[in-house]
Amino acid sequence: MPEQALLYRLSGDVNPLHADDDIAKNAGFERGALMHGLCTFGFMARHVAKAVCDGDSTRLHSIDGQFRRPVWPGETLVTEGWLVGPDAVALQVRVKERDEVVISSASATLFVK
Repeated sequence: MPEQALLYRLSGDVNPLHADDDIAKNAGFERGALMHGLCTFGFMARHVAKAVCDGDSTRLHSIDGQFRRPVWPGETLVTEGWLVGPDAVALQVRVKERDEVVISSASATLFVK
């Protein structure tokens, strides 16, 4: 939904790239205002919690990654993960519609039950 990016202004980040299409286009983002990285990162964490933590986000110890490309509101995020140990997952996130990796070199560490 186009207004989703505006919700993340509540985090204290008032960067106009996330709210003003004209400013974003003038900065080189031809599609206009883009999604906050915090939102994209949050979806990655949610996907990990659902897929390998039985939905229990308290089992997620740490998560990191590198932002590679912008995401626009309404795009579909696909998190791909590979177990690399009992408490570790290698990750990347891509945008389905563009088949582009938007977060790479990512990993999650879990608290093991």
